[in-house]
Amino acid sequence: MYGLDYGFANFRDVFFRVRDGEILGWGRLLRTADSTFPVLLQRTALWTGLNVIFHFTIGLGLALLMNQKIRFKGIYRSLIVLPWAIPSVITALTWKQEFHAQYGFVNVMISSFGGQPISWLDDPVLAFVAVVFVNVWLGVPFYMVMLLGGLQSIPADFYEAAHIDGANARQSFWTITLPMLRPIIIPAVTLDVIWTFNKLDIIFIISGGGPQEKTNILVSALFNAAFGPAATQQLGFAAAFSIVIFFILFIFAVIWITSSGGLKEIYDR
Repeated sequence: MYGLDYGFANFRDVFFRVRDGEILGWGRLLRTADSTFPVLLQRTALWTGLNVIFHFTIGLGLALLMNQKIRFKGIYRSLIVLPWAIPSVITALTWKQEFHAQYGFVNVMISSFGGQPISWLDDPVLAFVAVVFVNVWLGVPFYMVMLLGGLQSIPADFYEAAHIDGANARQSFWTITLPMLRPIIIPAVTLDVIWTFNKLDIIFIISGGGPQEKTNILVSALFNAAFGPAATQQLGFAAAFSIVIFFILFIFAVIWITSSGGLKEIYDR
């Protein structure tokens, strides 16, 4: 009980300490005009949204393609899953070199087509594009594997009946494929949002949150504050960010799963 009371006292001190009308402690994170929290939250939401959208759309497209009768399907599947099988730290270190302004493979390809080399990691927008690209490349195989398993579990009789009734491929996709994949899509998206929201290694290794901290998201900002290259040992700051991140993701998961009916089939049983 003493430990619990001490924890709540620290929580109040971190977020709600006010003296003579002035906000003190880490409550400044949420309640002052000069706080960097809103900017970081917006960038984190953009980072998460872009990654999840590309993960899902590209993964679904590849799953639909791999579900067709094509030659060398096993080889294609293995190549697509390969980025997921490699540790993300190795992937991030590799792609950091590929985005090198002078020697990177990306600029070599651009130059071969007559373009000018780009300093990817020195420009805030381009650095953000680079880290999003790498994370999309890492996350697509997860969706492809999940959705391909779902596609293969849909009985072919459904499509045959729809074809007899005159439905075309687009109508079959919207009325059969997506509804049947719903029990897979909802938990996959939920996990992906949580993983991507907390994805530290790609940003930390490739850009370090720079340049000018323009690629920092919430989790990389708290890590840099406590343990990064220019760490200021702001452990209270990092702890406060961690609590906020937890509540954001918890609220998202509750609203998303409830509104989407992700657990409806479990409750019905």
